[in-house]
Amino acid sequence: MNRYDISAVVITYNRSAMLRKTLATLARQHTHGRFSYEIVVIDDGSTDDTERVVAEVARQAHPLSVRYFFQENGGEARARNRGVAEARGSWIAFCDDDQLADPGWLAELYKVAQEKRVYCVGGAVALLLPEAWRRKLGPLTRQFFGEKWLSPHISPHAARNQLGAGNVLVHRSVFESAGGFDPTFHQEVDTDFFWRVAAAGFSFGAAPKALVHHVIPNSRLQPAYLRNLATRMGVATHRIQLKYEGRAKVILALLRRLGIALAVDLPLLLLGTLCRDDSLALAMRCRLWFKDGFIRSVFFSLAPGLFPQHKFLRQWDPGYRPAEKGVF
Repeated sequence: MNRYDISAVVITYNRSAMLRKTLATLARQHTHGRFSYEIVVIDDGSTDDTERVVAEVARQAHPLSVRYFFQENGGEARARNRGVAEARGSWIAFCDDDQLADPGWLAELYKVAQEKRVYCVGGAVALLLPEAWRRKLGPLTRQFFGEKWLSPHISPHAARNQLGAGNVLVHRSVFESAGGFDPTFHQEVDTDFFWRVAAAGFSFGAAPKALVHHVIPNSRLQPAYLRNLATRMGVATHRIQLKYEGRAKVILALLRRLGIALAVDLPLLLLGTLCRDDSLALAMRCRLWFKDGFIRSVFFSLAPGLFPQHKFLRQWDPGYRPAEKGVF
């Protein structure tokens, strides 16, 4: 029997300092007496002082329930699934260990869920960037870090790509019916989940005022990290489209993205470079890295003998298995 209205689940790995700040914001949620909640922390094999930090926060947050569970490192999907299994709430809210939730975050998510009678509600994500990067990082590049400003009205078709596990409220029955997160995905884990939820016919809502702030350190703003992130997203996007829409639509997406790369991204990259517009140039590089991951994955899936990409796919998608049919 569920004891809470909401379980706020946080998965974490070796980020104890940031986790302390995240949990502090979760412990200060305004309920207005309308709902009860707990915090569930899933430690995915950390080697730092995460357990001690959670214990300290739990003492300070008493009588709010803050529960800690450790597991061997198994990746994002397995950690999220463990969080759902340990949760005692009728609703599961996800917040990441590098995010800071506004005091009204849970209340806004829950309000929309109740008023619109939907099973999944997504909130807004704003980036917290180092001062030097606030003007350098344009809106296109910010999207790769999950920044989003949602409309109050969102369709299942749009929701499956726009909702993210970093700020979402999901009813327990969704997991019981559509299943959990797929551990073979190492990028776009949440996107794959919401495509499956949409296919199962569940309704979606958006809570624009349910805001979390995603903390982005300097280390994630370097070209190597951005290339890694964008390329992985491209590979995963191909896997998802192939899985749910089939080869015909994947080929159409391939042609569209090739056309955009040649007609838009490359000319704008050249323009940004010549004009020393770092924001524009970086955005176009990210878009091209994404398309590189997507296009090479598609070519391999269509003609693996002509376009061998085993090394590339192993590098950018650890879940890739050459023997698995229907994956690539």
